[in-house]
Amino acid sequence: MKEKMNVKENEKVVPGQILATGEKFIPSSMCIRIDDKIVSTVVGTVTIKDNVIKVISNNNNYVPEIGDKIIGKVISMNNYGWKVNIGKSIVELDLRDASTSFIESGKMDKFLNIGDLVYAEITRKHRDNFKISTKNKPFRKLVPGKIINIKKTSIPRIIGKSGSMINMIKEESNSNVVVGQNCQVYVHNDDIEQIFKVQEAVKLIESDAKSAGLTEKIKEMLSK
Repeated sequence: MKEKMNVKENEKVVPGQILATGEKFIPSSMCIRIDDKIVSTVVGTVTIKDNVIKVISNNNNYVPEIGDKIIGKVISMNNYGWKVNIGKSIVELDLRDASTSFIESGKMDKFLNIGDLVYAEITRKHRDNFKISTKNKPFRKLVPGKIINIKKTSIPRIIGKSGSMINMIKEESNSNVVVGQNCQVYVHNDDIEQIFKVQEAVKLIESDAKSAGLTEKIKEMLSK
């Protein structure tokens, strides 16, 4: 059997399109294996990491998946943990998954309170609810910052190849910038003008993703 990759990173695909042939390739989100072929189940954009193939749907409604790295806001708490809004879904952060340190149930608000932002990983599903964790780095509580909502299809371009675009944005704006797979970008900077510049850069990437020289254009914008 011949092993063959039929698509490239960020290529647009349609339902039923063959993405790869061979057992060494692994289907992930929005694609399935049929015999020895991996096939897309949606209209979307391909992402490839090692031999794992994933399709990001053009439908901008984010659907949580185990392993996703997300940004969320704490909306409620009880003696066992917190409920976190990640956009159009609510997930749960159990007390045991919040930190490697002991947290007293009566003093949970000292660790995370309603309104706090977190960067977390979706680690498991319990019944119809997804569970998240902030226990291990780089996941953590985020200081108050700006949340920018983006399209799902824009995420690969905002991150860039091997993180090139997002790292450049961080360096040029001197900001803490985190991209969540739930279509949210978090920005923190004590200088509000820099936050607005990052927001403008993100929106430009969304609207002009295929433009030649986009990286230089974004760099020039942020350095002004």
